[in-house]
Amino acid sequence: MDKLFAFKEEIGNIISLSREKETMHDFFSIVWDASQSAYTVRLNEKGKENYGRKIMYKIDSKTLTPTNSCFLYQNSFIQRIGGESKIYLHLQQNRYLLLRKLAGEFSRQVWLAIDTYFCNRIVALKLRKEANANYKRFKRSILLQTSNSISPYLPFIMDVGDNFSLLQENKSLGEFSYQSCEYFPGKPLHQKLPLELEDAIKIFYEIAKAICDLHESGLVHRNLKPEHILVNENDRIKIVGLTLLVNSNEKAGAGANDDSMKEMRGITLSGNYTLSSPLQESKAKVNITLSGNSASEVIGNIEYAPISLCNKEKDCYSLLSLFVYCTLNEENRREFLKYISATSTISENDLSKYLHPSLADSLKKLLIRILVEKNMVNISEITQELYQNLVYYHHNISRKDQVWMPKEFKMTSVDIDVWYDPMENIGGDFYNFIEIEPEKYCIFLGDIAGHGMRASLYTQMIYPVAQILTEQKIMPTEIMKKINLLLYDSGRGIDRISYATALYGILSLQKRNPYFMYTNAGHLYPILYRKEKASLMEPDHTRFAGNYLGSGKYEYMEKFFPIQKEDTLVFYTDGVTEAKNQQGEEYGLQRLLEGIQSCGNRKAKMKDMVAELKRNIQIFRNCPKEEYDDITLIAIKIL
Repeated sequence: MDKLFAFKEEIGNIISLSREKETMHDFFSIVWDASQSAYTVRLNEKGKENYGRKIMYKIDSKTLTPTNSCFLYQNSFIQRIGGESKIYLHLQQNRYLLLRKLAGEFSRQVWLAIDTYFCNRIVALKLRKEANANYKRFKRSILLQTSNSISPYLPFIMDVGDNFSLLQENKSLGEFSYQSCEYFPGKPLHQKLPLELEDAIKIFYEIAKAICDLHESGLVHRNLKPEHILVNENDRIKIVGLTLLVNSNEKAGAGANDDSMKEMRGITLSGNYTLSSPLQESKAKVNITLSGNSASEVIGNIEYAPISLCNKEKDCYSLLSLFVYCTLNEENRREFLKYISATSTISENDLSKYLHPSLADSLKKLLIRILVEKNMVNISEITQELYQNLVYYHHNISRKDQVWMPKEFKMTSVDIDVWYDPMENIGGDFYNFIEIEPEKYCIFLGDIAGHGMRASLYTQMIYPVAQILTEQKIMPTEIMKKINLLLYDSGRGIDRISYATALYGILSLQKRNPYFMYTNAGHLYPILYRKEKASLMEPDHTRFAGNYLGSGKYEYMEKFFPIQKEDTLVFYTDGVTEAKNQQGEEYGLQRLLEGIQSCGNRKAKMKDMVAELKRNIQIFRNCPKEEYDDITLIAIKIL
């Protein structure tokens, strides 16, 4: 059955056509013409009426009028003049519907297409004629990318073959060999230059992982350049332009035919390439025989690497030279190329002029080792170094920009101390003390689910909002409801909705009416030490601790406690009670109560109490560091 495909940014409606009878579609009458192997399209009455209103359509480059008709061939399209969407014709006997040319001319072309055999999936269709200079490399890449399992950073090959007839308005442009690949909507890296350092580290870490996958499969790229690296708007990458030379004395990746994998210096290849197709139960085989190889293919890229390097060494050198190159402005890029291309060399002093001032020392040393000394390392070392820099850079940015917890406590008539210990440089615990009026203070404490950068981002969202609402003297329950809604709205549409536990309290030290009133949002109850006893400050008639912030539910209650001199209030996060030893046992609430009571009975100062509790927990906590959680503990004694 022939079909019409409506296409803008993705496929819209698909309309079936009949060759036996006329089809009416919106403003058109569509009739099959066997002599032309095409459909004749005319404006119907509604189309003619719209034409009088200056709403006009064209087929390819020809305008439809009330008095003329146009042929709609395979790959032709109907388009409203001035509009973006197009309606393409697909004939039943053809697998691919070409939408637009992405690159190339004549004997080497790449098209955006629809694979009608594969759930109408959008693909990139690479076409090559045998006369093209890169034809052998094109065929070899099919042979060596066996089973499509080398790397997720390489385009996924879904179909290969020969005798592809390229038609334009029913005229043949010749026959091509083809590859049908996953379509990746990215731009070549050179269109995004220069890169900020953070972006460069992120992108080149993924490039390094792609090259690492190739090397582990016994393959080398040898032709890394910005034009061969596609980057999408989320800085995810795909590597294209692969020569895929088999590394000497190594086999190609999973699924390769060992008999056909020869050492590829002066190449001779022959054998069967087996394509595992999701459309076929059996495996389709494509016969490939290649012999000979050009000098340029053996040498590979010489613009971003010396001519003396080959195989894996060339990949490693090109990767790091490109990393430096992509962080430079246009003038410096031209200068830098003079030092690293072909037969050139670069000194340590010259290289240092082109390195970003914020680059970590360990990465600088690696760049000197490879680009200056040409002392090559395994690609996995480069990958690991870029990963460490990515973590380091993210942490430094976040530490610089995050909200800092208060270290000075301007509260009168109290003794106060705090232990704040984030698991990473940036944490998910937060606390603050805000003066509402003289001798009346807000105490705000909480714990974002998780830790690290993601938790810190939500901390930065909650922290200032609480301060603003406090200054407006809004009741604690209303403040919790507003923050709950803020976090709930920000978490929608994300895989894992973010939430937080929190406690918002008001401590009044005014002599006529000293009290502590608080609202809880799923947080641990505070502890009151009074008259040689430590106990939880929990509501009398319920253990309901309030809804988490971010839950979208808004049930909160306020609890009021009169306070007196010598009372001690202790606030904490679950990193205290859930600290584990090697046996997996938690520190627990009871040990915390006993520690507070022991210090209180000795009338210890808050600094000494916090120090002793910290020491007890650290001695108890004897598990791998990755199992640690953020810790916050606040002790306040009323004087």
